[in-house]
Amino acid sequence: MFRGRGEATLELQDYLKVLKRRKWVIIEALLVVVAAAVIVSLLQTPVYEATTTLLIREKDIGSTLFGQILPELSMQPERSVQTQLDLVKLKPILGTVIEKLDLSVSPEQLMTKVSVEARPQTNLMVISVEDGDPKTAARIADVLATEYIQWNRDLNNQDIVAARDEVKAKMAETEKNLVAIAKRIGKVGGTSNMPEDLRAQWGMATQLYSMLAEKYEQLRILSATSGGGSVLVAPASVPDAPVKPNLPRNAALGVILGLSLGVGFAFVFEHMDDTIKTKEDVDELLGLPVLGEIPTNKVALASGKRELAVVNDKYSSTAEAFRILRSNLHYLSADKPLSLFLVTSPGPEEGKTTIHANLSAAFASAGKRVIALCCDLRRPVSHQIFSVPDREGITDVLVDMIPLEDVLRQDKPSGVRVATSGPIPPDPSELLGSRRMIEVIEEARDDADVVVVDSPPVIGVSDTLELAPKVDGVLLVVAANKTTREGAKRALESLHAVDANVLGVILSGADLGRPGTYGYYVYRSMTAEPSVTKTMEAGSGGIRAVGSDPPGGNGEPLEEPDARASLPEADKESSPV
Repeated sequence: MFRGRGEATLELQDYLKVLKRRKWVIIEALLVVVAAAVIVSLLQTPVYEATTTLLIREKDIGSTLFGQILPELSMQPERSVQTQLDLVKLKPILGTVIEKLDLSVSPEQLMTKVSVEARPQTNLMVISVEDGDPKTAARIADVLATEYIQWNRDLNNQDIVAARDEVKAKMAETEKNLVAIAKRIGKVGGTSNMPEDLRAQWGMATQLYSMLAEKYEQLRILSATSGGGSVLVAPASVPDAPVKPNLPRNAALGVILGLSLGVGFAFVFEHMDDTIKTKEDVDELLGLPVLGEIPTNKVALASGKRELAVVNDKYSSTAEAFRILRSNLHYLSADKPLSLFLVTSPGPEEGKTTIHANLSAAFASAGKRVIALCCDLRRPVSHQIFSVPDREGITDVLVDMIPLEDVLRQDKPSGVRVATSGPIPPDPSELLGSRRMIEVIEEARDDADVVVVDSPPVIGVSDTLELAPKVDGVLLVVAANKTTREGAKRALESLHAVDANVLGVILSGADLGRPGTYGYYVYRSMTAEPSVTKTMEAGSGGIRAVGSDPPGGNGEPLEEPDARASLPEADKESSPV
């Protein structure tokens, strides 16, 4: 999906497929992040927050003296409020708080616990203090507010005192002037003989003195009653619950972060994942028809053993998938039916041997005489699937020149005659490429209707390349979510290099529950094992019977499924159906 597929564009369904395919990555990331958030929250020391509220007044000394609001305050209130906010956290004020409360912190440390903010569209200032002790938090908030008010009052009183001293000096100067004028009045014989200019000077001086005396009294009263421009309106109360850690909030943030990381990891892993996953991947990458999609056998997976699903779990979707594969192979060639198949895979542990055994059993259940040749002479496991011993086998036939018939053993449950690998030889490729191997293959072809050969993986050894040109067709097994795209391409190129007839691909471990695939529905009797069990195939073309076991039969289907839907157009035209 994310590896440069021509001009294809990603749609919503493609993204949803990635999320579904990588759901465990998302779930794991979510659980880890949420768990970490909860654990960290539980390990944190509780932090309490206390708040106190102050009112910032717009009027100061000038407004009191002159009866007006100063222009700089009325025109720029935000600037004035911000100035007050910054003043609260001045080191001298914080130092006084530390000293009064005997705190074991520096002004810088206390500053990190204090936050100051203004309420929007108001002149209210809120001082918040965080501390591990709720009572300490409330005390710091109240003392800090009180000290700020006092510091602001002292700052404003400095201006008042300076103004009062200046008025007092003016009064003294005016008093001297009055004394001088009074002496001049005495020299002219008193107020009755006072000239007009002297009378005017006396009146102005006395009026000025009276005004200065009034202002002096105002400043004295203002100095005693000034609140410094701020007043405490809501003292701090001791908080009941901590504000940190906030477990619900942290958990919610953990969910958001976990999902984000999980989805991110899902798409990163998808981009880095070079494995084949679906039939569409095979079609696009290899250009070969997918002859069968084999789901994982859950019974075998639970037991940890390979087994013949066609025999032991014949009504399962896995068994039905092998019967559909058998039918697809039946319709591959109309003129000359194929009878000799080689099953291989690009690498190990991709399900080729299990498919080899079950495909052989599927042919046998259709009444065919089947021989299964186990030619994987390096890691043989076929005898573990079939109920036959691995004493003498293909190696003995090739080395000791004994007849193939001598090593064939009947697997009674499936009806397949099996030639196991036998002893592991030192040079498997030379044996499989020998003339004797050609003779063995022809012996098997003459003695059976269908011969299915299990061979080693293509990549890494040359055994399969020795066998591939000797058979009617090669079935390349690709494991979903395991076989890499590069490995599949290399295997196909190697097979084409020896002129092997690669019939198509078998996708093992396929997800038959995804949209666009076939579903399997098994109808059974509620009271007893049915004599006839019909397995229905549901797809885009409707539902139809594709297989059943007749009474006393061996698993032969009543009607072969129309497999041409998965074949190339040329094969459809040549098919007898």
